[in-house]
Amino acid sequence: MRLAAESIGARGAVLWRVTEPGAVEVASSFGPACVRDRLGRGLGPVAVRSVSEGRAWAIERAVDVDALEPEIAAQLSTVVAVPLIAYGRTLGALAVYDRLTQHPHDGMAFDADDVELVQALAEQCALALEQARSDDARRRTEQARRDLLHQLMRSERLAAAGEVSVRAARQASNPLAAIGAFASRVHKSLAEGDPNREYLEVVIRESDRLERALAEPIESPSPDGLTLRVESINRLLQDALQPIAEQLVRRRVRLLKKLSPDLPPLLLDVKRMGRVLDNVLGHALERVHPGGRVRVESRRVQQFVVVEIASDGAARPGDMLADLFVPFGTHADRGAGVGLAMARQVIWRHGGEVRVRSEAEWSLIFTLTLPVRTNQDRRRPGAERRVVRGDRRHHTPAS
Repeated sequence: MRLAAESIGARGAVLWRVTEPGAVEVASSFGPACVRDRLGRGLGPVAVRSVSEGRAWAIERAVDVDALEPEIAAQLSTVVAVPLIAYGRTLGALAVYDRLTQHPHDGMAFDADDVELVQALAEQCALALEQARSDDARRRTEQARRDLLHQLMRSERLAAAGEVSVRAARQASNPLAAIGAFASRVHKSLAEGDPNREYLEVVIRESDRLERALAEPIESPSPDGLTLRVESINRLLQDALQPIAEQLVRRRVRLLKKLSPDLPPLLLDVKRMGRVLDNVLGHALERVHPGGRVRVESRRVQQFVVVEIASDGAARPGDMLADLFVPFGTHADRGAGVGLAMARQVIWRHGGEVRVRSEAEWSLIFTLTLPVRTNQDRRRPGAERRVVRGDRRHHTPAS
């Protein structure tokens, strides 16, 4: 804009781009700071006419142009507007206004040479805009290709995860049954006051939980497949922390627990949500060095219940954090990431979301967000209830 104005000695210049047929918007302007934006918008009708006719429009007296508002026309003398055309495509318009005279005998109007110069500058500007548009379209296409490739790879990994999960479930069912049976037998043989009974009860309970989990179909839970009941998220957190208590003590890991007592009860699939917390806690604990810390917090933020599980283990680069929820991700250094992928699916089916980040001394922070309003809506009659699919809510029309 500055080059166009200074090349022919104009007070200012405006560049518009076409947004839709018959409409333009100011893309850039040059001139006195106090009026250039207002004049750019006011000269819009001139740009629209130049674009629609596909030719230059030279105005010797702005006050004689009916398309201009009187307030705008009173601040202008002469105007030249030319369309920006590249490869037969009209992209916008370029205008200069108010020729600045260097001598009293110089004319105020733009002459033919000035118009020709503005047209030449407009051609160069149009080519630059078309190149930028093509580059932007190419970048969007490339990004769409990468996104599609990422989705394809993720689908293949999920399919592989299903096969591995089924195979692992079949191979693990018999050893788990044996562990539970022998633990129960030893538990019965111990005296009532024996402190080892408590440890064996944990073994029996956890092996039984794993057997039930492996017996379920290996598939992502559907909204209709959730078995919902009102439950406290704090109680589920306490249940998830109990099996790892001895591991925390053995590794000298300090547990920082801050559970808000004022959280509303939520409508949850208790079994699946319990496994979500087990997976997230287990992954956070894997990252902690002996003597480290694990932080577990719950709180309410407006209409959401937020659970944060953090650890101060070895830091991860940002791209590795993003890959944690991808089954068999290329950056997975422990495990295959299947549990976290399934955990995210369960949270989504509850209408929530799960995110991971690194911040200050905490190298890994999982944030689980569950909407309170969604849970309350599920208690309404069927005609008024909102159905949760993924992280969006849709009103179910009354029949």
